[in-house]
Amino acid sequence: MTKPLVSVVIPVYNMEEFLEETLDSVLSSDYPNFEVIVMDDGSKDRSLEIAESYKSRYENVRVYTQVNSGVIMLFLKQVEYIFYRSMLIIVLVKN
Repeated sequence: MTKPLVSVVIPVYNMEEFLEETLDSVLSSDYPNFEVIVMDDGSKDRSLEIAESYKSRYENVRVYTQVNSGVIMLFLKQVEYIFYRSMLIIVLVKN
């Protein structure tokens, strides 16, 4: 039986310093059916480049980006897609 899809949403704005560690941690999960959604809000550092490199290596990583206007706007643009597909949504935020 297939496990329900879990979406891990990572809002990103200039998180170059922490993004690789965050992605490595999430991707090390042994849960069999999850996706990682990186939402870049127009980062000025290498965050988008890092996210895209993970997307090219892992088929369960998705990357969305926009001109800086608040990550909540990007989330709202993708919310229907995320809620339609996933049984559980986890949002990781920088604190």
